[in-house]
Amino acid sequence: MASHCTCWSTESLLWRQWIDETVVYNVASGNTHVIGPVAAQILRRLEQQPSTASQLAENIASEFDVESDQEVVEHVERLVSNLEELGLVKPFTE
Repeated sequence: MASHCTCWSTESLLWRQWIDETVVYNVASGNTHVIGPVAAQILRRLEQQPSTASQLAENIASEFDVESDQEVVEHVERLVSNLEELGLVKPFTE
């Protein structure tokens, strides 16, 4: 599972977004994925700057107007882990 101290990043994604789902095409792998709004927000944030799961959770809580608590952090960690398995995010190295 994603670590609180790991910084995550993404690149080479093309987007098509509707109200409640997003299709993301990974240019590097050639794979297309349908993702939900929270996963889309995570990827958008990571396109802007590498972030930790805790930073992503704060962003998600703010964007969706919920309290940033341990449950949100754990949900974000699961999503980041799933996104990594799909090849959409990777640990950031400078």
